[in-house]
Amino acid sequence: TTHLQPNQTIAGDIWTIDAHDIPSHDILVAGFPCQPFSTLGLQPGFKDDKVISGRGFGTTATATTTNEVKRRRKDANNNSSSNVTEHDTTNDSTQNNNNTNNSGRGQLFTQIVRVLKHVQPKAFLLENVPGLLTTPAFSSSSSSPTTTTSSTPTTAWQEIEKALQKVGYHVYMEAISSRGLTSQARKRLYIVGLLQDKTRNKTSKPSFQFPFMPDLKLRAMDVLHTRNELIDASLSSFISMGIPESLLSILQQQQQQDTKQPASYFQISDAQLHQLLHKSKSWKPAKLAWNDKTCDTIDSHYGM
Repeated sequence: TTHLQPNQTIAGDIWTIDAHDIPSHDILVAGFPCQPFSTLGLQPGFKDDKVISGRGFGTTATATTTNEVKRRRKDANNNSSSNVTEHDTTNDSTQNNNNTNNSGRGQLFTQIVRVLKHVQPKAFLLENVPGLLTTPAFSSSSSSPTTTTSSTPTTAWQEIEKALQKVGYHVYMEAISSRGLTSQARKRLYIVGLLQDKTRNKTSKPSFQFPFMPDLKLRAMDVLHTRNELIDASLSSFISMGIPESLLSILQQQQQQDTKQPASYFQISDAQLHQLLHKSKSWKPAKLAWNDKTCDTIDSHYGM
């Protein structure tokens, strides 16, 4: 794997980075946005044209900066000698010959394909949500951001798999839950690719087995602070407990306005508990973090 010197760091909008500037490497590890494919949302898939703006430009993500990101990507498409939005894999069903109409997060995986085709690392590891397996690739009710020659409905995963295979890889995937290695049940789709040996028959796919996942038997008590720990702690001691300083500063500002104990900021209120018990249609007691249980997938609104 290439060791980059300080002045060789590659950073910026991947849509505008020339593939020739990416050095040779043995393994590519990447993730692409899961929101377009998550079953928790509408699963717009490849049609999701939202862009994460502001990152790399030092500005707040607003409608203005979103348009600026799109403009810069279009400029890169028009001006670069190695066009990053008019992909080399233009015949792939998941690629558009002119993709500036959709350079959003639903199409971001195409940039992984582009780098793989140019650099050809020996292997890659990608990660996304299992909803990738069920998200429709193309919509019959609207124009597609990509083109396909098959009339048979396909999923986003099938199209992505074909694109990865076309740039020279044997592809394997498995949905794995993290509950054996952590204290939460978080199922994710892992995708492994091994570079095809051009001297051998391409139809001969080598065997690959995902590693065995042991159960470390971690439970909520292993990662969550107890009530007594929070009650006995002061705001200044929260840093040593692993609570981010950014959150600490917010708590300090709030404490200046009220007299709550620090522990109260990490507990659900009586009103919230009443909402869960009596008004929520989907809530179950299992969604709370019980000491001896594995948590459900933890997010910013866990259990709410």
